[in-house]
Amino acid sequence: MKKGSLRGRITIVYVAIIALLLTAIILINRYFLASFYQRQKISELESAYDSINELVLKASETGLSFSDLLRNEKESNEKESQADSLLRKLTNKSNIDILIKDNETGELIGSSRESAWLAMKLQTYLEFRGTISDELMPESLYKKIKETENYVVQSNYDRRSGTVFLECWGNFKDGRTSFIMSMPMESVVESSTITNRFILIVGIAALFIGIAVILIVTGAIVKPINRLAGIAKKMSVLDFSEKYEGKSDDEIEVLGNAMNQMSSELEKTINDLRDANIKLQEDIDLKERVDEMRKDFISNVSHELKTPIAIIEGYAEGLTEGIAEDPESRDYYCNVIMDESKKMSKMVRQLTSLINYEFGEANLSIEQFDLSELIRNCLDKEKLKIEEKGAHVTCDIPESLNVIADEFKIEEVFTNYFTNALNHVSGDMNIRICLKKKDVKTAELSVYNDGENIPPESLDRIWEKFYKVDKARTREYGGSGIGLSIVKAIMEAHGGGYGVKNLENGVEFYITLDSIG
Repeated sequence: MKKGSLRGRITIVYVAIIALLLTAIILINRYFLASFYQRQKISELESAYDSINELVLKASETGLSFSDLLRNEKESNEKESQADSLLRKLTNKSNIDILIKDNETGELIGSSRESAWLAMKLQTYLEFRGTISDELMPESLYKKIKETENYVVQSNYDRRSGTVFLECWGNFKDGRTSFIMSMPMESVVESSTITNRFILIVGIAALFIGIAVILIVTGAIVKPINRLAGIAKKMSVLDFSEKYEGKSDDEIEVLGNAMNQMSSELEKTINDLRDANIKLQEDIDLKERVDEMRKDFISNVSHELKTPIAIIEGYAEGLTEGIAEDPESRDYYCNVIMDESKKMSKMVRQLTSLINYEFGEANLSIEQFDLSELIRNCLDKEKLKIEEKGAHVTCDIPESLNVIADEFKIEEVFTNYFTNALNHVSGDMNIRICLKKKDVKTAELSVYNDGENIPPESLDRIWEKFYKVDKARTREYGGSGIGLSIVKAIMEAHGGGYGVKNLENGVEFYITLDSIG
């Protein structure tokens, strides 16, 4: 049993209560039992007086004395004479010694072996009534308790036996019969001692039995409390896996259910906080990425614009200083300035579109359209460039294939793929466009070109803004490294797939879209 535990405190309280009760009972027995016992015995003496007085008056009405009444009852051979039965009952049951005297005849009726001694005391009391306390006996031996017209109740110390007697003496109401009744008070002291000893033994036994019972009962109470404490301890370290399971229908069960509910609510709240924290961290990471993207964007834009601006600035200064004097040179200078300006304008438009896509500001107009027709229209627009490049374009597309997407944005994706293929085609100069159903609900569009493979380390990076595998070649055809980033942004906005593959003699770019039919 742990120091300061609930079981220990309850046991200590129980021991203290039993000890206080035992002490109180023993003290009450010692200091109040005698007076209570005396009052009870005085009541018995007075009751005995009333009973005998009733018989005395009954005999007097017939002209008989009490002794005559006794003799007549005996001579009538009654099994249980009323007067004799009363005297024996008072003597045997109440331990009262009785002496009755007929004052006219001097006849004595006694129920004690001390009848002569009682007769002498009665004679003395009757002769010196009223002065016996003050003149004949000291207060330590004699004490009057109660006095009426017919009798006196007193306590008297008997030096012969060393015992205090409770006495009642006086006259009955017939006027001719006197009496004295005496009972020892020593029994009350002995009874008190025996009672105290018995109470002490019973109290000690009850104490140890009670401690055993308390330990068992408190054990049954403390066990679920310890379980609740264990659950609370786990909750303090954010472990909500354990729940209280009780079978009783008491306050502990109510507490256990409340803790289960609190555990569930705390677990839910902490999970919500954890999710919110994760979202907050994601927002912070996104902000950091956006900041990093902004820095990269500014750096890349500055780098991309530096060359065309420098070219424009140089050719403009040449025109200003009159370096190109002939019309042909001036036209060449002006064409260079216009070409670089167009490249800058194109890059600005692409950047604007890309920013709108990346920040979710490009509103998609989702509708059903024929992707096969869109491809054919785009190729018609690119015929001149195809001829200039000397490329061989083959199409493996169905007559009609409907998809669900933003038609304008998908046209921009295809144009970027095809332009990229024209710029990088080499070798046999083959470009192959393929459109097919990948499954019931998905269509796949791919654009292949002969040429060098993309280095493996660049396959994932070509979708980044301003990333260029071959910077010199990209500069040669006026590329900015933004086209594939726009493809990525558009396809992610649609929720479609996109990617690139290195094939044996070239490179293939592809996208996937939702289709119908």
